[in-house]
Amino acid sequence: MKFLKRWSLHRFPWFLVFFIGAGTNAYAYIIQTYFHEMPCYYCVIDRFYLYIVALGGIIGMINPRNLFLRLVACLAFVYGSLMGTYYSYLHLNLIAKFKQNPFTLDSCPLVFDHFYGLPQKYFPNIFTPIGNCNAGGPSYMGLNLVEWTAVLFVTLAVIAILVLVSQVRSIQPKRLTTTKPFSMR
Repeated sequence: MKFLKRWSLHRFPWFLVFFIGAGTNAYAYIIQTYFHEMPCYYCVIDRFYLYIVALGGIIGMINPRNLFLRLVACLAFVYGSLMGTYYSYLHLNLIAKFKQNPFTLDSCPLVFDHFYGLPQKYFPNIFTPIGNCNAGGPSYMGLNLVEWTAVLFVTLAVIAILVLVSQVRSIQPKRLTTTKPFSMR
């Protein structure tokens, strides 16, 4: 825990958090644009929460020695990674349900409704769900894109929770100590 606390006081780990969030989104956009793998509703939500993780990295990079900014960055990191884990889980359940019964009519919406649809309104190339939620995408090393996204979010969530606990655990009241030994004389 002390290692995570000391490491979070520097800008480089927060840059890594930003780079993971923004880099993964850039990779998803490249797959969408050049390989024509259209994002579904849950994929767009995963992108959104990866941007929140990246926002936590940016906030942490501003001034990592400031406790308030560091805690806000940790909370954004935890929130983005936990919500991404949740929606990845829902997406995997939808794919599993479709594999059990391919004639099911369960599908996903075609409107990104988080935050009143503002991300889709202002960034339609990134936040418009036009794909099928029942497809998992291409496979890499035995896992499809949705499973890799779930692995990424679970890993980020574990790291984020550990970093947050290391921040909160180190905020303890200092005990009063005396420099002189106590004597009854």
